[in-house]
Amino acid sequence: MQTKTKDPENYLKMSEPFETPNIANKALQDFHEEVNVLRKKYKIPDLLIVIKGEVKYPDGQIGGFMNHSSYGMELNVEPMAAYAYGKASAEHRELINKFLKYNEK
Repeated sequence: MQTKTKDPENYLKMSEPFETPNIANKALQDFHEEVNVLRKKYKIPDLLIVIKGEVKYPDGQIGGFMNHSSYGMELNVEPMAAYAYGKASAEHRELINKFLKYNEK
């Protein structure tokens, strides 16, 4: 089962930078705590999460961040990441091919 949610309006709201690095760090900490509870509730032994967001810094600059975390057996992280990369790459290639085919008409 693969889940993707396309929700442009919500994505736009969530793309607003965190107001400060401390707020971003607190949000990430709370998120991971809740994910760990859900992981146990639904008996998910291995989980890999990649997070990307933006934050405002005290000097007014906005910067991006990426974070990854894993739950479960550490030996499974690399194959899981490779699987996700392979699937995402194939889907990206399929999307490009559809676009190219559409533009050939």
